Amino acid sequence: MSWMVGPCCRPSDLGERLASRGLVLESEVVGMTIDLRNLKEDAPTSETLTIKRVANEGDLQQYLRPFGVGFEFPDAVVTGWGRMNASHGFGAQLPRTDYVAMMNNEPVSCTSLFKTPDAAGIYCVATVPGMRRKGAATALIVNALREARDEGYKIGLLQAKAMGAGVYRRIGFVDQPCKIGWYVWQPPSATH
Repeated sequence: MSWMVGPCCRPSDLGERLASRGLVLESEVVGMTIDLRNLKEDAPTSETLTIKRVANEGDLQQYLRPFGVGFEFPDAVVTGWGRMNASHGFGAQLPRTDYVAMMNNEPVSCTSLFKTPDAAGIYCVATVPGMRRKGAATALIVNALREARDEGYKIGLLQAKAMGAGVYRRIGFVDQPCKIGWYVWQPPSATH
């Protein structure tokens, strides 16, 4: 279980309340936005890189590999995330579109695009550790944001950890004065 706490959350001491109930501040991320007219689309990519939308259960299983490995999630979390996403179905009518990048027919990176009436949000960007810094995540993000722009969206947004912030800035995102805390449940250790 986790909870994101930002400047709009109420009550204003929500982070402290969560901490008092056993959740731990795992990390802080910065809010970033992009005017999609300023999307830098010229990032170099590998000739063996392909990007596809997750359109069925098989594609979802490919998405889950970089999702689980990249975030270092336990198998139970990955399985639960996969079941939840599959239960929503697949298709253009959904507010969420998942993408997976493949290199040499292996899934290496993933991301999700969530569309609201006002903005397109990038979430769940993960890359298999041995494939980082090869352009797969950048290509995925640019592809998703280009599709959002083509659908009429003008603003993209995301929350960035330090590891990814440089990638996002290079494609046109700018930092916003918005820090978001990610609180994660840490169950008490069992005593025997």
